[in-house]
Amino acid sequence: MSLDSSVQQADLKAQQVQLPSVRDDFLRLQKLYKERSVSEQSLETAQSKYESLQANIESLQATIAQREIKAPFNGQLGIRNVNLGQYVSAGTDIVRLDDLSSMRVRFSVPQADIGKIAIGQPISLTVEAFPGRVYEGKINAIEPVVNNQTGLVMVQAELPNDDGTLRGGMFADVNIALTNLEKQFVVPQTAIVFALYGNSIFVVEKKDNDTRVKQVTVEVLERSGNNALISGDLKFDEEVVTTGILNLGNNTKVDIVPNPISVPDKMPQL
Repeated sequence: MSLDSSVQQADLKAQQVQLPSVRDDFLRLQKLYKERSVSEQSLETAQSKYESLQANIESLQATIAQREIKAPFNGQLGIRNVNLGQYVSAGTDIVRLDDLSSMRVRFSVPQADIGKIAIGQPISLTVEAFPGRVYEGKINAIEPVVNNQTGLVMVQAELPNDDGTLRGGMFADVNIALTNLEKQFVVPQTAIVFALYGNSIFVVEKKDNDTRVKQVTVEVLERSGNNALISGDLKFDEEVVTTGILNLGNNTKVDIVPNPISVPDKMPQL
């Protein structure tokens, strides 16, 4: 696509026609000056005329090149906003060009969670247009400041889009992959013995008819309501003591008493 450059093309042709003659004059005077047959002023005049003509040709070529509209990158064109022959001024939107080979998604996270994300962290997203399909990418930029009005931090992720199914402007549900929860468990907070020398819990061990408890040192990672996220040398399906822990010690013999469940005498009618 190009703008009308017929006037500039004609001027360029006229300048290019004069160039050989002007160049020959300059070269002839240059040779005569070496033979002391012409003055230095005559040589400088011829040289100035030749270089000025060269500069004019380069200027016209640059002007013509600027009137050619070329895509700065490979991509997909949208709907044309101008008509053939229409006068186009600077800043007019002619057509939209999008590179769909890779997409960027921007989303916000609370400032309390900023310590959980980092550059290169995997993300996944879904869009309504393709239910059930999951797109995967990585975080490539994190805003260095927190929005003072919302308390949120802007995050950007990039993901491949080889088949071009994702389009700019789509709304998406984004999930951030956090670190793997290896050897991390959720237990009631009443099961944790909080102490200055370290926190621990009691795990039930059954051998034949003997039931004892083993004290296991744990690290409390996070608390939420009545539960706590802990890490330690534990296994899934192990029984944890939740009541009477202040009277226990390592290898103490215990009797297991199930927690009573209160059942109302009469079920309410719906």
